[in-house]
Amino acid sequence: MEPWLWAMQDANEAESRGDAAGALAAIRRRPFAPEGGSFWSPSRVYRLHQLDLLGELTPGWAVSRWILAQALQHLDEGELGLGSRSRSARAVEIACELRDPALSLAEVTDGDRGAERYVQVVDRDWVYRQAFLFELGGLGAFLADGVSADLISRADRIRDWATAPMGGYTYLGSCGGTSLWLDKENLAVITLPNIGSATHLLPGASVIGRLVPADDGRMFESAPLPVTGTLARGIALDPPRWLDLLRDSGLVRDEAVRTDMLAWTGLMNDVPIAVVEEMLSSWPGGQEAGTADVSEAVTRTLFLAREVCTVSHGDPFDGPECPGEPDEDCPERCEDDWDAVGHLHAALLDPVVLDALPDLVTGADEPLLREVCDVLAEPTRSWVGALLDALSAAA
Repeated sequence: MEPWLWAMQDANEAESRGDAAGALAAIRRRPFAPEGGSFWSPSRVYRLHQLDLLGELTPGWAVSRWILAQALQHLDEGELGLGSRSRSARAVEIACELRDPALSLAEVTDGDRGAERYVQVVDRDWVYRQAFLFELGGLGAFLADGVSADLISRADRIRDWATAPMGGYTYLGSCGGTSLWLDKENLAVITLPNIGSATHLLPGASVIGRLVPADDGRMFESAPLPVTGTLARGIALDPPRWLDLLRDSGLVRDEAVRTDMLAWTGLMNDVPIAVVEEMLSSWPGGQEAGTADVSEAVTRTLFLAREVCTVSHGDPFDGPECPGEPDEDCPERCEDDWDAVGHLHAALLDPVVLDALPDLVTGADEPLLREVCDVLAEPTRSWVGALLDALSAAA
């Protein structure tokens, strides 16, 4: 395993310096495990390709999200006052206690099946991620000794992210390049960039999540977790007790709230990678997902752009405040259940499309791209704008 361990160390060190290309080079040295199959997390490779292809157009908040992703991989945790339990083990224990309060960490990790369960929690559990990074200080520890000062300087107020509280919100709907939410603490309406954070939500759905500073506004540090309106309201009024309130609700134990369904996403969008790949490779007429080539992925992206142009994006509010009562979810504000703009944002940031679209787009596509450019969130707006400038210069 020594060659693979050296490759892993080189990839980790390159990432901590903010060198996505260097990390990809280390990954390419040993792409397959000794027993066959991929050695590296597909989501990690996907994100590195995004960063490498977008280059200087990568926003500071995406660098902050990159640091969060690295912190989750960083297991040299130091002392926690937890005896032999590491930060990762304690976060697994917290996540599993929500599903079964009687389940001990020893039972979680017992035998081969336990080891598999442990890995599943680390990879897929929303509460594990929150506990590891925030409640147990994994992000703060990584900022202290696991990442370069240069990468921190490129990030967007990452130290403020480490102390961001949990909150409760209602999704109101999307409107072009923005999504609209109701803060259940004070019933204030919040406008966030539409990067697909509400992919699986209908207007009126309640969530919990952490709002963090980004550019001149705010955003979720990752996709929020759907919960009931009552629970979201309780957490909004008492953020430090969010884990206790979630546990006491029994919703995770009863599987009314699924914390174990965390999906891999890119750094610059919250639409799951699997959803993006299905959008780019599934076609009407029976062709199965996963069979599209590069040109088909670009064609599908332009098809999505045409669909965006057919959607009417009016103001989803009658006024500046939601009229809902404090313990009620806000009524629906948007007629469209499918967020075409958020999906187009994610498709344009897919590494296959980022790499291929500049070579395959033609002058005939320019009017379409100009029409959708202004409704896209960053960084897709700047990337499409740069592509349009290149098309004009080549004309």
